[in-house]
Amino acid sequence: LYDIIYSFDLNGAVTYISPSIEHFGYEVDDVLGRNILDFISADDRAMVADTFTRALKKGEDPSLEMRMIRKDGEIAWMWGHSHVIRDLDGNAVQIVGILKDVTDRKLAENIIQTRLRMIEYAVNHSLGELLQNTLDEVCAITDSPIGFYHFVEPDQVTLSLQAWSTRTMEEFCTATGEGLHYRVDEAGVWVDCIHQRRPVIHNDYVSLPHRKGLPEGHAHVVRELVVPILREEKIVAILGIGNKAVDYTDKDIEITAYFADVAWEIASRKRAEEALKNSEHALRERNTRMEEDLKIAQRAQKGIIQGIKPKCDRLAIEFRYKPMEKVGGDYFSFLSSEDQSLGFFIGDVAGHGLASALFIALLKSSTDKMFREFWKEPSTYMKNLNGELVDYMSTYFVTGIYGVFESCGCEGDMSLKFSIGGHPRPLLIRKGGGTAFTGLGGNIIGIPEPVDYTTNEEALARGDRLFVYTDGIPETINGRREIIGFDEGLVEIFERSQRDSLSGTLDAVMEEIHRFRGAQPLQDDVTLIGFEVL
Repeated sequence: LYDIIYSFDLNGAVTYISPSIEHFGYEVDDVLGRNILDFISADDRAMVADTFTRALKKGEDPSLEMRMIRKDGEIAWMWGHSHVIRDLDGNAVQIVGILKDVTDRKLAENIIQTRLRMIEYAVNHSLGELLQNTLDEVCAITDSPIGFYHFVEPDQVTLSLQAWSTRTMEEFCTATGEGLHYRVDEAGVWVDCIHQRRPVIHNDYVSLPHRKGLPEGHAHVVRELVVPILREEKIVAILGIGNKAVDYTDKDIEITAYFADVAWEIASRKRAEEALKNSEHALRERNTRMEEDLKIAQRAQKGIIQGIKPKCDRLAIEFRYKPMEKVGGDYFSFLSSEDQSLGFFIGDVAGHGLASALFIALLKSSTDKMFREFWKEPSTYMKNLNGELVDYMSTYFVTGIYGVFESCGCEGDMSLKFSIGGHPRPLLIRKGGGTAFTGLGGNIIGIPEPVDYTTNEEALARGDRLFVYTDGIPETINGRREIIGFDEGLVEIFERSQRDSLSGTLDAVMEEIHRFRGAQPLQDDVTLIGFEVL
């Protein structure tokens, strides 16, 4: 609805802009004739200018993500695709393109990644460091230079300052007071959130009639947003941010309130660990909370892995997914392109538990993004997926396979392209006989450069079957501590399990695994996907 169509000349002057620009606060006449870079965030201008320069020189049609400045000064994340128009002699005349608003997606990704960082940070840092890091994260995501965090004592009348954000201490505030206790009725207007028991915005701080002034050395305040954190009908803490360049909005309240609540949950656990680490009672409480979190994570994971089979007239598609009782790390998805090609991704996040479930949420967002941009080229898809995840996986990694069937609407042999990232290789069973693993492997996903991934290709005839799976199958262990393995033992199971229907074949494979395992419990998730050319 709010896609922007534009064109500009070789000097960057806008020659056309669609009326949808009004959604971002501008009138059409505000934009026409101005340089396109005037509307791009200063942090991205050099990158955007370089992209357009390369497009003119090399004939590329670039796609990129950038930050656009709205009329009110807010930032909107945009995905853009451009095309160079040339005359009959091949000379560039102008650039035309489209911009899509992806702010909500970027914000959702940022929130997931920020929460993951907060959880990881909490493991090896003190309560004070954790609260300061939380403020730094909230201030960064809301573009706020200052931030503070106070505990509210059970009497509901006493405050204790716990932390300032890093920038507040280094750039704006020389006043001391960490750990200082003082009464709510002696505090400034920022405790309105306690009196009103809801988030409060003061976008014009100096005009407030009931403000009490600021102590010597305190950061100068232009505007502020303060949210209370409530537990069992009592306010337990408040988190405040301030001095954003533009007015705070309801979206800022939503983000700040979310992270204030997350911070309290992490901080409250941290306080319990530090105060009662030698107490058996404290350990039981912690385990109980963790089990509750894992149950929530299990429900969330089931929502992410929906298990909806895509429609493809040339393929039969079946899958079996058997997670452990704990939260596991398997993930798979199917996506269709506009030309009826079918993409699939199967992956395995190392480890289990809450952090693994959160990584799966990030993995879903990242793989969906990779499919939109690189679905035709599996090796490029995997390389960019690695780059997307590497900063958030310092203690984890992912194995995976991305493949694409081209195309579901054509006759004759089907073309399959796929790339492997440290994952067990697919098993191909030909209709005319012959079973073999296929494809060259590549690096695991989530590691620093250099990385290398290969695009493998197979031509599949009618009746050919392809199976992809996670390592929960070859690593299935029995009572004699034997595993199925990644070679002949696995091939034999699939060959013995072949049935007339693909669904019957997958059921037979799962029964073989169960028979091999015997009374042993599952040690890992089991995911099996089968494709048959019709």
